[in-house]
Amino acid sequence: MKRRFWSFLMICVIAISLVSIPNLANSTVPAFPTNFEEVTNQLDPLDPMKLPYTGLYEQTVTIGNLTRTFKAYIPESGVHCASSVFILPPNGETAADFIEGSGWMEIADKNGFYLFVPEPFEGEWKQDGTEVDYIKAVVAETAKRIYYNPYPGNMYILGYQEGATVAQQAAMRTPNSWAGLATFGEINVTEAFMMETAGLASNDPQVALSEVPVPVWMISNKLNDSASATLAYWMAANNVSDQAYTLDDTFVYMPELTTVDRMIDTQPVAKVQFTKKNTVKYDPEFNEQVWDEFLSKVGRFAGITNTNLRALLGEEGAGMAEQRLVVDGYKRTWYEYVPTSAQSNPDQPLPVVVVYHGGSQTSTAYIDYLQWYKIAEERNFIVVMPQGYPLKRNGIPHPSWNVAAVPTAPDDIEFTKSMIENVESRYNVDQGKVYCTGQSMGSMMSLRAAMALPDIFTASGSTSGVIINPAMYELTDVNIDYEIPVWIIMGQNDIGGGSLAQNAAAKTTVEYWIERNQTVTVDQGSYYKNGAYNHFMFVNDNNTPMVRYSVVDQKGHLCLPSEAWMLWDEFFSKYIRNENGDIEFEGRAAN
Repeated sequence: MKRRFWSFLMICVIAISLVSIPNLANSTVPAFPTNFEEVTNQLDPLDPMKLPYTGLYEQTVTIGNLTRTFKAYIPESGVHCASSVFILPPNGETAADFIEGSGWMEIADKNGFYLFVPEPFEGEWKQDGTEVDYIKAVVAETAKRIYYNPYPGNMYILGYQEGATVAQQAAMRTPNSWAGLATFGEINVTEAFMMETAGLASNDPQVALSEVPVPVWMISNKLNDSASATLAYWMAANNVSDQAYTLDDTFVYMPELTTVDRMIDTQPVAKVQFTKKNTVKYDPEFNEQVWDEFLSKVGRFAGITNTNLRALLGEEGAGMAEQRLVVDGYKRTWYEYVPTSAQSNPDQPLPVVVVYHGGSQTSTAYIDYLQWYKIAEERNFIVVMPQGYPLKRNGIPHPSWNVAAVPTAPDDIEFTKSMIENVESRYNVDQGKVYCTGQSMGSMMSLRAAMALPDIFTASGSTSGVIINPAMYELTDVNIDYEIPVWIIMGQNDIGGGSLAQNAAAKTTVEYWIERNQTVTVDQGSYYKNGAYNHFMFVNDNNTPMVRYSVVDQKGHLCLPSEAWMLWDEFFSKYIRNENGDIEFEGRAAN
């Protein structure tokens, strides 16, 4: 009787276990909901960054007259501005089967990245290079950021078996999109395809596509002729040493460090690896190793022409700590970096730089994007990176700044004041040296802070953003009792154009600060050129540059770590606000 009871109990346990495991392959994968108004209204003010849609969904793209599908998996642990991993499964395997069997769903859950799985049409990948257009269409669809909010730079592409060849072809033809490539299985990229790619120009007409680096890890049980040629292709593109070091069954080719580049905006981090390993069956443990030890170590960031590769540190690696406050009932957060000198000399007054991220971005993403922590350590100041609050847009709410002081949204001026008061309560802040900066919408927020809080901020220097909403000039909290130096850096190909003659909003913005700071008129400013940077200076009666406007040749809507260094060394460090509230420039009175 006992034996029968235990047998029955074991059957029940197995049945319950089977029920509790989601079987994606046998379930219908839904499309994303479109109740954007509802999810915006239901945003939890004490947990605003939680993504509204998580789980597995199906999306479609159209290439010519053909509509194709791909799967998107957004983990519960996913965040705004997460990394994205695009994986191409083998022939004959659906995306749902692959996600369930490969272990990548669990890896995404653990690390919080988005998972996108393009699918072979009618179960079979074409190997002739024509699938690249489909992969490009999938990437473009995810970049719309309607249902989720991926970071545009940290994208990685993987391929298994027949999908490996397509992943290689996609990385060769669109290298500026990928921060890493890993392929599992034999490669069948033809020599003709590689030769054709070598003849195509990248975003920089002087650089071929075959010269744009991508970190590459090839895993296969053998190195056939095509795989050998593919390995050689990437070794040349990545400018690696031809001498490998070995680690178990892996050969690692490291990038050459001899370069004329200053290695601020771009770094030699594109290594090439080959591992001899059987790839017939999935190895979730090895897949996790590929993420942890390879893909997650490098990010790709916007550049003036081609995009830039840099090592990823993240908040922990950069030594930045998250701080939290509840302001007017809303949870507000920021990251801050305090230089190591403050530990040995805590009584030394330190300047502060407040960095506002761009629209749809996050303070976490901006840690590696602009690397202000490096400047703070080197130049001895505190950097503070506040997080914008998700606001309504075309799709799910995205992190934004309330630059127009909309009363139904969180007050970012109050948040800024509370944040700075909190920092001042814990550190010895030099109140005459508090500066603000930002990119895009963050630039607008930096200008907004300069308009409303000139008694707190000494100067505002920002990139790719001007005042596009005239209502900002008329807000009741605008404080005109203080002058405040302003520098705006725009790209020649920026939104609205870079030149003042082309961009009416930029000209109005500059004229506002010219009038407020009592400098020469917009037509009387001086000009000088330094490399790609065209600088326009507007001085007051004491020959103090109180307004600067710069246009960068060929640059689009982006910012660079080198510009962050420029903002500190050429601008912020030259201005202080004395105890009377007046600006001093290079040790003398500005007026």
